[in-house]
Amino acid sequence: MIEDYIKKSIQLEQLDCCIISFGGCGTHYLANNLKDKKLNIRTNIWINYLCHYPNVIKLPIPIIYLYRDIREAFISQLRNNFANKNYKMLNSISKRKYSDENFFIAMYEQFEKFILADNIYKIEYNELFNKDKINNLYQFLKIKDDSFKSLFVKPKTFNFSNYQNIFDKHKDKINYVNSFVLKANDTLFDLDKEGATK
Repeated sequence: MIEDYIKKSIQLEQLDCCIISFGGCGTHYLANNLKDKKLNIRTNIWINYLCHYPNVIKLPIPIIYLYRDIREAFISQLRNNFANKNYKMLNSISKRKYSDENFFIAMYEQFEKFILADNIYKIEYNELFNKDKINNLYQFLKIKDDSFKSLFVKPKTFNFSNYQNIFDKHKDKINYVNSFVLKANDTLFDLDKEGATK
């Protein structure tokens, strides 16, 4: 069974924590950040199975779930030629044939399972570049070195019109994901205001 294999591999490869996302959310950015903090992240089991695992899984290590505006994440992966590769992980259980729409649906299905799951640390893409939010994550992971190095580069603009037929068809899914994105960004706005008044 795949979950038994995953848990055994985690132990053998000494994975320290598991970052999971639907892709296009800064997953590898965060993995590199935590690697700089001496955590073992980029193991074979993480690269080949766990980084875009489709289901919530109980693990003996901390789990971090990353997300962002699903349209931006979808376009980012298509633009960077990661869609087919990441779809294989997102679709490893349902086994649907690849299409852009099926890829989008698989991303949403994963989000729906993870966003309300217990015992998982959730972080929205923009929070990766906020010192307070990252310090909270470091505390969750028991990282003592709280030095913060943001490598944020303003993302390219996204042309939603190229995929408008998919986005129109799944507007309810987009609105659901983005309701969580908006909540996270409202919190960031409040933190920025507090910092400006100190």
